[in-house]
Amino acid sequence: KEVRLGRIEAQTNLPKGAVAVALAEVNKKRVLLILEASGKVTAANVNPDGSYNSDGGNVQLSTETPVKEWTSLVSAGKDSLVAAGDGFVIEFAREGDNWKGKKRWNTFGEGNADKFGASICISLDSGRLWISDKMRNRVLCFDPAGKLLASYGAADSAGSEISKLNSPAAVAA
Repeated sequence: KEVRLGRIEAQTNLPKGAVAVALAEVNKKRVLLILEASGKVTAANVNPDGSYNSDGGNVQLSTETPVKEWTSLVSAGKDSLVAAGDGFVIEFAREGDNWKGKKRWNTFGEGNADKFGASICISLDSGRLWISDKMRNRVLCFDPAGKLLASYGAADSAGSEISKLNSPAAVAA
């Protein structure tokens, strides 16, 4: 089999300072949504093999409460996205070519240790939401219903092993 490499920025004027990307389907086209920390989202139409096709224009992520700094964006199915910004997980539903915030959360229980820090990054795989909580020194895993499945590191206790992480900045699943 052949391995192809290509760089989208060589073919378009898309943003160079993206913090996250997510693949979505819009009008039966594959679209790469490119998120900047400011919240600006630019779309690039991509071919089935992942190669660049054309610029798709700007896309709006609308939220009731403005977000100052975005850190992550993942596709959560055909008509939903999940993003992280200002220490919140924000769930979006499609609204035409744009996306509207439906749910926003930064806590998963009643205790102080059950609240996220001000900077989180997320990843999604097989329905499991992974959260890297940089400020609180931990990585958390949730099921689709929001139930905590696993926790690595201890809230507010930095270290250099799996039971005590030191500012985990990103997570991939």
